[in-house]
Amino acid sequence: MSGIDVRSVKLPFDLEVRTPMGDKRIIASFAYKNSEFWIGERKMLMDLISLDIKGYDVIIGMDFLGQYHAKLDCRAKVVEFCIPGETTLRDQVKLEDVPVVREFPDIFPEELKTLPPDREVEFKIDLVPGTVPISKTPYRMAPAELKELKIQLQDLLEKGFVKESDSPWGAPVLFVK
Repeated sequence: MSGIDVRSVKLPFDLEVRTPMGDKRIIASFAYKNSEFWIGERKMLMDLISLDIKGYDVIIGMDFLGQYHAKLDCRAKVVEFCIPGETTLRDQVKLEDVPVVREFPDIFPEELKTLPPDREVEFKIDLVPGTVPISKTPYRMAPAELKELKIQLQDLLEKGFVKESDSPWGAPVLFVK
């Protein structure tokens, strides 16, 4: 790990990591304890495990987010740290403020026209064997809501943002006024 002024510590056991990039497995043997990590104006400490994955400086895990009481709002692209006894740190980065977005504006358009092309690696979540969908009565919709849902789904289908699925799993649709 270059550019970091901390000493590595040998892990008591080798950690095998399988990446979502296929069947590649990475063996991690070293960690960097109490590494300084800055988010906004706040210094946080985290233990880093060295992995040879190109294109990533740091991958933050659920243990770190839980330790610092992080709340994620993926839709708004906001991470809020609500550490008890401290003022809330909320760092909202505007898309246009990200250097790589400014460098490649043709790759990050204001509005997406279609989904990205199919990739070499298909992502899927393997469930525990025998897991079945939770059976629950769907939310009732007023006729006007149902009509609007059909219009929006048709628009998303035509744009290629969603596709028909035969998955037994589903999610409720809620409209926000």
